Amino acid sequence: MRVLDTFSPIYSIIVPVYNAQKYLDHCIESVLSQSSASEFELILVNDGSRDGSAAICDRYAEVNAHIHVIHQKNQGVSAARNAGIAAARGQYVLFLDSDDIWDQKLLESVDCVIPQQPDMVNFGCCHFSDSGMKKAEVPAGVATGESGADYFKMLDKMGIMPLVSCWGAAFRRQFLMENRLVFPLGVTYGEDFYFFLHSLKQAKSIYTIPEALYGYRENEQSVTHNLNLKRAQDALTVSAEAYRSFPCNLLADYYCMRVWILAAMKREDAEKLIGLLEENRDILQHISGKKPRTARGFYRLFGWYYGARLLRLLVDARKAIMS
Repeated sequence: MRVLDTFSPIYSIIVPVYNAQKYLDHCIESVLSQSSASEFELILVNDGSRDGSAAICDRYAEVNAHIHVIHQKNQGVSAARNAGIAAARGQYVLFLDSDDIWDQKLLESVDCVIPQQPDMVNFGCCHFSDSGMKKAEVPAGVATGESGADYFKMLDKMGIMPLVSCWGAAFRRQFLMENRLVFPLGVTYGEDFYFFLHSLKQAKSIYTIPEALYGYRENEQSVTHNLNLKRAQDALTVSAEAYRSFPCNLLADYYCMRVWILAAMKREDAEKLIGLLEENRDILQHISGKKPRTARGFYRLFGWYYGARLLRLLVDARKAIMS
C-alpha cells in the first residue's frame, strides 16, 4: 500500500473487495464523484479475489494517489474491514461494500455534522437493483448529540429498529481505537450488526442525517441471498447476543423475527439449530410487537421449523393477494 506521510485525510473509506469486478467500478466512481471538498483516502482491501477485482483496484490506485490497495489472502469480510481500520488515517471511518454506491452528497452531508465531533453519524440507505430503485430507509429517530444508549432507548420506546449496518454510519476513528471496536472474525452473517451495536453501546455522542445517502444493491450473489447452516447459525447467535447486550423489547422482537430464517433452510439443517433456539427461548418472553407475538404463537404450536415455514407461506400469500 502506498504511504503518503504528509497526507492527513478527514475521511477513510474502507471497501472490502472479493470477486466484485461486475460492480466495483461503479462503487469506486461513486466515491470519486463526491461533492465534498474534504480530503479522503479510499482503502480497497482485496480479500483474495479470484476474478479481475485485484487488477481493477490496482488500476485506480495507479492514477489516484489517495487510493490505496491492500492485497491479502481470503479471510472473510470481517478481516478485510479490520485491515482497513488498521491502515486508516482519517478522522472518520466509513464502510462501503463493493457492490454498493454512495449518493454524491454523502460526504458533504457528513461534513455539516462532524464539527461537533460525534462518535457516530448515522444516515439512511436506499435499496436498489439493476432494474431500478426501491424503497428508501432513513434513521427513525433524530439524534443531535445523545449517547448511543439514550438513542437506542428512544428507538425502543418508539418500537422502531435502527439501521444496524456498519455502512450506515461514519465512525470517529479515535473512538474506534479507544474502545477497540473491530469486526468479529469467523462470523459469516451479522458481523456488521455486531459491530454497529457494540459501537452504539460505547458511543457518547451520536448525530443522525435524515436522508437516504447509501445505495444498497439487491444482489442475488451477495451473502444475504446465499444462506447456509453456518450463516443461519451466525445470524441467530449474533441476534441473541445483541439482546443480551441491550436487553429490551426491540431486540427481543428482532430476534424473534430472525427465527424466520429457518423457512429458507432444509429441514435437516434447521434441526441442527434447535439446541441454539431452545437455549435462547427466554428471549421470546420479552417481545412486544404484533408480528413477533404472532410468530411466537406459531413457533409454540408448530415447532421452530414448521412454524417459520407456515409464517413464510402466509406472508407470501398475503403479498400475492395485495399485489
